[in-house]
Amino acid sequence: MSNEELQNKIIENVKDKIAIYELEKENKNDKFSMKKFRNVAAVAVLTIGLSIGTAYGANIIYEKIWKEPTKIIGGGQTEEITEESIKENITEDEAREIAKNKLNKIGIDGGELSKTRNYKDSYSEGIEYIFTTDDGKWEITINGMSKEFESLKSCEYNKSYEKYTMTRDEAIEVAKQYYEQFGYKEGEYEFAEIVKLWNSNPDEDKSGYYSARFYKKYGDLYNKCEAIWIGFYAKDHKLSDYSVSNGKYDNNPLEITKEQAIELAIEADKKVEERPIIETKAEQNIKAMNGTAYSRLKDTDAFYKPMMEVDVPNEDIVYYKTEERVRRVWVVGLTYGDTENTGIVNKVARGQFTYYVDATTGEIIGGSTSDEIYWENFHFNENKINR
Repeated sequence: MSNEELQNKIIENVKDKIAIYELEKENKNDKFSMKKFRNVAAVAVLTIGLSIGTAYGANIIYEKIWKEPTKIIGGGQTEEITEESIKENITEDEAREIAKNKLNKIGIDGGELSKTRNYKDSYSEGIEYIFTTDDGKWEITINGMSKEFESLKSCEYNKSYEKYTMTRDEAIEVAKQYYEQFGYKEGEYEFAEIVKLWNSNPDEDKSGYYSARFYKKYGDLYNKCEAIWIGFYAKDHKLSDYSVSNGKYDNNPLEITKEQAIELAIEADKKVEERPIIETKAEQNIKAMNGTAYSRLKDTDAFYKPMMEVDVPNEDIVYYKTEERVRRVWVVGLTYGDTENTGIVNKVARGQFTYYVDATTGEIIGGSTSDEIYWENFHFNENKINR
């Protein structure tokens, strides 16, 4: 059956009950043209790869969210801050005022913040304005695109701090005090993890340095892109670092089943990997869109080269920059079987792949080369507050 016949079949099935998700209407009283309707229906059908009579999302047609990412050669390099990029960001003086206000709010006298270094990499349009307090004790970063505070870190460190320790329960109480001191309300974020960073022995319930992680929570899912991290030493409970990320969640609905997500990931993987899949698993999560799966598909050799060789020239590194969106996804992990030519390096770098399957549209919107489900669960179960 042709694509046009498939579109017509879907249109006949749902023409009396159509809901369009986040589709802009120029005039709310105007009905969609049949051409627009067919395009949206086609996106839903062709993107998700439906067979006749199996409409994911029942009678709801969703508009495609994935857009062609931008290819970057030598990704991650520091870029020159141009007049054009400055126009898309706030000025250094405006960022300085935001930094001063933030420092005052949390009780730090930063002075005039006259010492600064600014930074922009190829991954983002935002300029990082980095100011040092006049006494040289703190460094604070403001994002010029979002106009928001990003991080604060201490410039002081004394190796003698390492001989002091505190228990996990003590660290939890210190973290709660900092959360309140920094002006956050109860229930605004959920205190989810307390991480020991100087003591990797899981049997010892103490460390000299802890990192507390607070996340926004939606139902049963944490959005780790909307997070507060607070690091502090056991010695005098001194603050070490404090950062905030504000990756706003689209709060998209769950329309794709676990089984459908696995099927979609396997179909996408056939275009890249010839080895047999020996294990599949999937869990719901909230993730930031990224270009990893797309890069692996479009430039497979260049994608894996930095993982399998040393001293790869920067011009041989390829990166794809996507929109900055955070979505409900199915995280689908695929593990591959060995072949005759599977060496240890190949096995480590290419033995598995994780896909992010959008839970609403079924599109592949990102991924990871690690067994992400295993490692995230392992670390979270070790560090979660109510373990």
